[in-house]
Amino acid sequence: MAEAVRHDKTARQLRLLSDALDTGRLGPVRRLVNTLSPAEIGNLLESLPPSKRNVVWGLVDPEDDGEVLVHVGEDVRESLLEQMDPDEIVAAAETLDLDDLAELIEDLPDTVIDEVLKAMDRENRERLEQALSYPYDTAAFGGAVTKSTKASAAGFNAGIDVTWLFAESVGIGGIVRYTRADVDLAAVEGRSITMKAGGLQGGVGIRVLF
Repeated sequence: MAEAVRHDKTARQLRLLSDALDTGRLGPVRRLVNTLSPAEIGNLLESLPPSKRNVVWGLVDPEDDGEVLVHVGEDVRESLLEQMDPDEIVAAAETLDLDDLAELIEDLPDTVIDEVLKAMDRENRERLEQALSYPYDTAAFGGAVTKSTKASAAGFNAGIDVTWLFAESVGIGGIVRYTRADVDLAAVEGRSITMKAGGLQGGVGIRVLF
């Protein structure tokens, strides 16, 4: 249902945009484009033929360029980047968070990548370089990186359980429990890392004796 609504909305926006482009008046086109989110603009650019796509891309607010580039496919992104000057690409990249930038940066020209990295502080540059170094199914823990995995370990469990009956078979109960275990995970680099699992749990509720 939600997908059908989005499809209908995109089709309606596309008709309005195409009609505005056919008039040759760019003012209404610009106003329409600037009412849309970057994701919606990306959807429309994907749906337009190249000639109309290029016109609309030139009317997008520069502050939205980076987000729009993230929301289009590789082929469309490449065609849009070809229309941009290096300074425009750098400015667009600087508006993105690290996750979106990591998705976009590999499609940028090498000279632009160098400029983007130079403009970042050391901490963010190192985080970006680390994100680019490992596949999507990895995660970092304290400087080590591990793939999606499962593990089990022995630990201990201690707690207290209290029940107060205010009738013969009905009462209120409460429980407090603490569990703890150290789980060893193999890291991508061949190292081993240890995660502490468990914690304090508690709960109260009505209890009925049968």
